Amino acid sequence: MYSGDRGHRLCGRVTAFTILGSVITLLIAAIVAICILCSKPLIDVHIKNIRNVLASEAEMMLDLHVHAINPNIIAVQVSDLDVNIFAKSKHVGTGEFWRSRPQITRKDNRATPDRIDTLWRKPSAISARASNTVHQLDGVDEGTDPIDDPTADSQTMLLGQIFDFDSPLIFDPSPFRHHSLGSVGEVRLSRPGNSTAQGGSERWEHVLKYDFELIVRGVIRYSSPITSKVHSTKIEGSRLIHPGEGTDDVITRSRQR
Repeated sequence: MYSGDRGHRLCGRVTAFTILGSVITLLIAAIVAICILCSKPLIDVHIKNIRNVLASEAEMMLDLHVHAINPNIIAVQVSDLDVNIFAKSKHVGTGEFWRSRPQITRKDNRATPDRIDTLWRKPSAISARASNTVHQLDGVDEGTDPIDDPTADSQTMLLGQIFDFDSPLIFDPSPFRHHSLGSVGEVRLSRPGNSTAQGGSERWEHVLKYDFELIVRGVIRYSSPITSKVHSTKIEGSRLIHPGEGTDDVITRSRQR
């Protein structure tokens, strides 16, 4: 009788420890699964559109419409980025062009955009000598090579760099169906081109008079919701901007002097 009771108690303890071990194992497995399902990077991140562009001499604002697949079981928020903003236009010109005319673009009170535009068709003697020197060093110039026209081909001007969203991107979870979902983040750039390109504000003001291609290129950075692991993904997009004209999703403004 005594041996039977002792055997039942021992069997009960073994069963209890087995159940407890199973519960702990399931709990650990669940925690690991949650960590895995909450630490995956975004998939197929790309800029779908660039909208609501507001451009002036002093500031540029725009909305980045970004699409991505969020394979995690909770939403992912993106607040940080590191992107360069470019303007591509045949009216950008070269740094050499703007360096050769500091008295026109910075000191002369008559340096209106119209006057600068006229000067594009009159390369300076400094530019002409520089071009001829290069040809002579190459041994190609026979006196018939034309001087390069800075407006002949499109040039690219770096307007500045942006490091955070004014309003962050938020991607809802899609762990099973993997649907590509969109989110809109607003960014702002102060004093475009002021410290990144030769000619500064005058150069940007000149570009604003004409159609130009706005280019966004860089990376977005975000942390996994649970593990705080930092991920970064490249993004790139462009949009043709028409100053003074409005469309359904692009509004561009420029200040005229």
